Amino acid sequence: MDRSLIPAASALIIHQGKVLFIQRAQELARGKWAFPGGSIKGDKTAEEAAKREVKEETGLEIKILRLLGVYRTREYEPNYEISCFVAESEGDKVTPSDEIMDWKWLEPKEGLKLDLTKTVGQALEDFIKAT
Repeated sequence: MDRSLIPAASALIIHQGKVLFIQRAQELARGKWAFPGGSIKGDKTAEEAAKREVKEETGLEIKILRLLGVYRTREYEPNYEISCFVAESEGDKVTPSDEIMDWKWLEPKEGLKLDLTKTVGQALEDFIKAT
């Protein structure tokens, strides 16, 4: 059965060698660790959506460096096709929205110990292999 995928964007944010992980507070994947991101709504590009979502969820301004990959969720209803970007932030002061329970700046390999969403686990492994 082919389910339609909702386009979304997220960002693996680097600051001084550490990566930002957020703990989701919303129903979908509540309690799981992920990268900031969300649906592409009215944005011209996935990059714009990633920047907007990061700003809304964390208050951080980011600079997109490159596309890490495109990941598809299979465990939710609805499911998403997520363009995940590698980005950097000049600051590390997170101002969390109500979509975030907690956040951590960790070394990339430390992030693998968190209870990550499947797509973030895949993206993080891809990032570690590439660095």
